[in-house]
Amino acid sequence: MSFEAESESIDDPVGFFGAHGHLNDAVVDHLVVEATSQILQIMIDDLYANLEGRPDYPGARPCFFTFYNTGSLRWDVDISDGLRIAELRVTETDDAQRPFRLEVEFNIGGIGKNRHLTANFAAMEMDDAGDLLESD
Repeated sequence: MSFEAESESIDDPVGFFGAHGHLNDAVVDHLVVEATSQILQIMIDDLYANLEGRPDYPGARPCFFTFYNTGSLRWDVDISDGLRIAELRVTETDDAQRPFRLEVEFNIGGIGKNRHLTANFAAMEMDDAGDLLESD
C-alpha cells in the first residue's frame, strides 16, 4: 500500500518537526514499510495536534510523510491501543547516504509503556491526506 498525492519536499526535516511541536499528540493512522524500495510512510491525523484547544489552532491537517532510502529500521510498538505520538524528532547523522535519523516515541499510556520507532533516511516528503481520509 502506497499513498499517492502531490508531494512537498522537506529539505530541513530537523527544523520542520521542531516547528510543528515534534507532532506531539498526533495519532498515527497508517504505518507502511516498503522493504524493497526502502520507503517508510507514516500518516497522521493532524499536523497541528499539539495546538488543539489553543486560539492559534488552524484546524486539523491530516498528512503523511514519506521517508526515502530508509535503513536501520527498528520498532517496538503495540498497536492494540492505537499509536499517539509523544514526540517525533529528526537529528542529523554522519552517514552521507542517510544523513538523518528519525526517532518516534509513542505514548501508549501510563508510565513505562512508551514504544519507539527509529530509522535512518536520506530524504523526505510530506503530502496532505485530507482527500485520502475522506475517500476511506
